Amino acid sequence: MKLLLPTTFVAVLLFIPLSPAVSQERRPLFPAPVKTLVLLNGQRFAVEGEVVVDRGRVIFSSGERLFSISLSDLDLDRTAQENGILRQTPDPAPVQPLEDPPVAEPKAKSRSAETALQTISTIGVTGREGERRTPRERTNPKIEDRWSFFAGLSSAAESNINSEPEPTADYGVIPSAGVNYRNRGTRGTLEASYAAAMHSYMETDSWDRVSHLLELSYEPRWRGRWRSETIAEVSIKGSDEDRDLSDRYILIQRFKFRLTDAAQLRFNTAYRRKLYEDDPGADAHNPYAGVDYRHSFASGLQWNLGYRWEENRAETERRRYERSTVSTELTVPLSSKSFLRAGVRYRDQLYPERIVRDLDTKPFRRDQRWLGSLSLSRNMRDNVALAVDYSYEQRLSNEEDKGFDGHGLSFSIIRYW
Repeated sequence: MKLLLPTTFVAVLLFIPLSPAVSQERRPLFPAPVKTLVLLNGQRFAVEGEVVVDRGRVIFSSGERLFSISLSDLDLDRTAQENGILRQTPDPAPVQPLEDPPVAEPKAKSRSAETALQTISTIGVTGREGERRTPRERTNPKIEDRWSFFAGLSSAAESNINSEPEPTADYGVIPSAGVNYRNRGTRGTLEASYAAAMHSYMETDSWDRVSHLLELSYEPRWRGRWRSETIAEVSIKGSDEDRDLSDRYILIQRFKFRLTDAAQLRFNTAYRRKLYEDDPGADAHNPYAGVDYRHSFASGLQWNLGYRWEENRAETERRRYERSTVSTELTVPLSSKSFLRAGVRYRDQLYPERIVRDLDTKPFRRDQRWLGSLSLSRNMRDNVALAVDYSYEQRLSNEEDKGFDGHGLSFSIIRYW
């Protein structure tokens, strides 16, 4: 029965008919020709041919690809300056209906495949659970409405699902669904999303559950090089980077600084509260802070390098630790619809109140973890996304019988509206 349900689910997702496209009224972005576009985040595009505005979207060709971005993401002043255009009028607004308005058209769907994959990765249904994808600066976002929905199905195979020296292999099926609300106003962007997933594994019962993820973020629209973003997150029966099941409540404050048109620094501070249903002694206050550097290349390639420090203030002394994480990730566009991600993380974790009795020097427990990931995602038919994720994790420890390694492989398909 478990094998029959996924097959039926995938068939339903793939063969729901698409909404027909409806033509839009267009107009040039500027009266004069445009050769370069500059976004508010500093990203630049070399333009080939005409640049037009269509219902609040800027449509143009660059590098033999057709792009569509939101007009609110474009830095009109810098674009005009780059092209030697003197702007004497206010920012162009989205096209308004003519005296004889066109026939009402169906709403365009906003949830890009990249964003849907980001959501279900966070809730733990692609790749290693609890490992949040690093958001990619999208160069070709879809038309954005206020509401969007997605449904997905993932199959995951783990060589060591319990993260123990004696590995237990397992296979699971995880259907998921979610809804997103996004409002891009003149003062900022408000976004809220909810997703739920049902985890079912063949060999073990401890990982079977229904998990929930609720996120709320606000990013005010600032001028200049600085940006700010505030994020609140609630995860129920989710798994964190330690592969522990818990309820988590997180508040994140992020500041972004544009160094150059292609480079950006992000400063992150956060407070996380973790609650464990079966182990109250592990309940913890978990503040952390970090910085990461992001560089976007004209080819679409993006490189990230980050550092994070955190402290886990658990109820019991044995569960308290201090941890540093260094990470790097490379995103390579294989085509306009396919992306390859490769990442490596190193974690150094010290338990300052947990003594290893067999050690005469440096007796406190210390772990080192290596995590590697490889992900291939592809957008299909403008409303279906596929993803294949591989991960490897190894833990080394000065405490006997605490080391392990494991492999994970998952396949996901997402249908969004």
